[in-house]
Amino acid sequence: MIARNIMRRKEAEMALRSSYEELEKKVLERTAELLTKNEQLQKEIAEREKVEVALQEGSEKIKLFAYLICHDIKSPAVGIYGLARLLRKQYADILDERGKTYCDQIVRASEQLGALVEKINGYIAAKEAVLEVALFGVEEIFAAVREEFSLQIEKRGLLWIESAVSGKIRADRIALTRVFRNLVENALKYGGESLSTIRLGYDEREDCHVFCVRDDGMGIKCEDYDRIFGLFKRNSTDKRVEGLGLGLASVKEAAERHGGRVWIESKPAEGTAFFVSVSKSL
Repeated sequence: MIARNIMRRKEAEMALRSSYEELEKKVLERTAELLTKNEQLQKEIAEREKVEVALQEGSEKIKLFAYLICHDIKSPAVGIYGLARLLRKQYADILDERGKTYCDQIVRASEQLGALVEKINGYIAAKEAVLEVALFGVEEIFAAVREEFSLQIEKRGLLWIESAVSGKIRADRIALTRVFRNLVENALKYGGESLSTIRLGYDEREDCHVFCVRDDGMGIKCEDYDRIFGLFKRNSTDKRVEGLGLGLASVKEAAERHGGRVWIESKPAEGTAFFVSVSKSL
C-alpha cells in the first residue's frame, strides 16, 4: 500500500512538473511572440513618424512656395495695371479706339490676376493659419462686412438687411470676417439681374452658432450643392461669371476649422442661403 502511494505521488509530481514545463514553454513562446510584435509595432510607429514629418515638411514647402509665387505674381500684376492705366490716361489723344480697347483689356486682366492672388492667399490662410480665437460681438462682424460692401450695394441699388443681434461668440474674427466676405461676394457675383436683397442672419443653438448669408438672386442647382465647395469648382448657373471657386473652398475650410460645417438651401430663380456653423467649444 505504501509503495503504491509513493508511486502515485511520484506520478502526480511528474505530471505537475510536466504541466509546469509546458506552461513555462508556452509563456516563453508567448513572450517571444509579444516581443517580436512589439518590435514590429515600434518600427511601424517610427516609420509613421517619419512619414508625418515628411508630410509636414512637404506641406510647409508647398505653403511657402505658394506664398512666394503669389508674391512674385502680384508685383508685376500691379505694375502692369498701373502702366496700362497711365498709358490710357496720358496717350488717350494718340491711341485709336483699338489701342484704347487693348489698354482696357490689359487693365481688366491685371485686376483679375491680382484678385486671383488674393484668393489663393485667402485659401492658404483659411487652411493653414493658426486660429486666433477671441471673444467678440456678432454685430462687429456684420458692421465690418457692411462697410466693406457699402459702395457696391449702393451702386447696384440693393437692399441690405441684418439680423438684430447682441450676443458674443468665441471665434477667429479675421477668419469669420473672411467667410462673410466670400459669401457676400458670391451673392453679388452669381445673384444675376434678379438680385435685389442680401440678408445677414444669426441663430444661437445649443452647441453652435449658425450664420447665414441669404440672397434673392438666380439660385443654385441642386447638383451643384456639394461640388461648389471644392477647389477650383464654380457655380455652373452662369457661365459668364469668371472665377476659380476658391472663395467657397475657403469658407468650407474656415467652418471645419471652427468645428462646424457649411451647407446650402437654394432653388433656381428663388435665391440662395449659405449657412455656416461655429462650435461653442472653441
